[in-house]
Amino acid sequence: FDENVGKTLDVHEYQVYQMTYDMIVQEFGNDQTITDVSVVNVNTNLSASTPVAFTAQPGASCADKFDITEEMWEAARPLDDIIKNTDTPRAPIAGGKYWYSLVLTAKPGYEFSRDFSENSGIKEGSGVTFTVNGVSYTGRIAVSADGKTLTAWEFMDPVTVPKNTDASAITQVNIESLYKYGVGDSPRKTAEPFDEEADKYEIVYECWEEMENGDPVAFWYSDESRYTPSMKRITQFEDGKSYMYSIELREKAGYTFADNCIVRINVRPQSTVIKTQNGLFIPAIDTIHPAMPKEIETVEINNATLSFRDGDKPVFTGTIPDNEKYVLVFEEWKTDGEWTRSDEWFNDADHHGDDKDITAFDKNKTYQYNLYIKLTAKAGEGGWVFGPNTVLKINGKKVSYTYRSIEENENGYRYSFGVATDLTMTPSGSASHTHNYGTEWKYDGANHWHECACGDKADTAVHTFKWVTDKEATATEKGSKHEECSVCGYMKAAVEIPATGSGNGSANQPGKPGNTSSPQTGDNNSLALWFAVLFISGGVLAVLCVANKKEKVKTP
Repeated sequence: FDENVGKTLDVHEYQVYQMTYDMIVQEFGNDQTITDVSVVNVNTNLSASTPVAFTAQPGASCADKFDITEEMWEAARPLDDIIKNTDTPRAPIAGGKYWYSLVLTAKPGYEFSRDFSENSGIKEGSGVTFTVNGVSYTGRIAVSADGKTLTAWEFMDPVTVPKNTDASAITQVNIESLYKYGVGDSPRKTAEPFDEEADKYEIVYECWEEMENGDPVAFWYSDESRYTPSMKRITQFEDGKSYMYSIELREKAGYTFADNCIVRINVRPQSTVIKTQNGLFIPAIDTIHPAMPKEIETVEINNATLSFRDGDKPVFTGTIPDNEKYVLVFEEWKTDGEWTRSDEWFNDADHHGDDKDITAFDKNKTYQYNLYIKLTAKAGEGGWVFGPNTVLKINGKKVSYTYRSIEENENGYRYSFGVATDLTMTPSGSASHTHNYGTEWKYDGANHWHECACGDKADTAVHTFKWVTDKEATATEKGSKHEECSVCGYMKAAVEIPATGSGNGSANQPGKPGNTSSPQTGDNNSLALWFAVLFISGGVLAVLCVANKKEKVKTP
């Protein structure tokens, strides 16, 4: 049985000690490993007037190895604008910055190399490749545990959707509005156009209609002039009733709504848009069924890294328990005029404005830990809210906090949990560091060693010298030689080799340097003289050696 393979071969019965068992017999997989991924024809020409076309295909060399199961464009602003190839086709927002992601699924008989996903990217030196439209990428790639799925997210530069060139035509409308209410809440005006659209149109009114059997029986308008005397007014939302939300817009001077104008409310495209004489009416944006709000008792963050050393880069490790009613959008470290967040979309230049991004912690500054959390869609529909009694626990300890936004309903309830905590951190000491020593030898006149980029040394040892002749001496010219370390290559200064002298010398000319003959046998006088000279020479040589040793000892 191999849990990583999961191939069922057969079901047999085995009898052991008179007991019968059904067993699944599996074999080790023999899938071929995909080491080169090529994706082509990714459409990056996004237009606010045209639904996104998803056209990506596996490269020719990969067509029989994997399928493209999902493509997605996701915008930084608005925060949740996600366009997938599996969705109803729609256009992106003009001026929006969109990141591209895709999911690949290996075909039967293939699996993706695990080298694609070491620390959310390709393992250095592994040789695997990931290319999209002919460009190689190495980061933001992950492979599933079984090797069958490869996900690459936001790995290429974002694409900014061009704005409409006809300044007078309104081709899209983007409005943010709070229209989730609880029992006892009163309707109020909350709809606002995006800042860049505010000079083109205005919101004439917002409307709530209490619905019974498909007909309106009571109304609320943000514009008092819309009421008629006979209208029953909505003053509070009641439990068990249904309410429908609508908006009317009006063009401002010099602008006109295009016939195919795209309207999004809270990023969601509206299927019904009615063009009026000088504006648009968007009915039935949503229907709500208010329920008694249920306050979330505890928000829990675990595994958060809350202490750093001077020079450390920020890392974010906070998690939430499984199956909670909320999700962690981002963690944040903040100090005066500087901050950084765990989610790249919220950490880009557009969000930072004039504030600086924290790239390394400074021991001379104190940093505050903050969070942004939001409800899951299911929890929101179920009436769950964050409230004044919601407790925050980080790494098992209760933490005090203050909300960073004043937006709340009448009962103090909120649908998001953006808070500044009382957790602060001042970096200590110098940054922790794992040494990485180079392979090249460093040296001075006495030792050699390997060195880390931080300056730390390892493998320090004294030089091991050997003589190397640079130039041989001749009878008429001096030579030179130097001492060189056989380990690191360090060389001492060259020294002189004396010339060997002139003439060749011979056995018949014992006074010449070239005469190396021993005395002739039979000449006893010469033999005695030869031994005497040899004895004297040996004594002189011994004295010279001792002197040389003493001289070396004195040399530092």
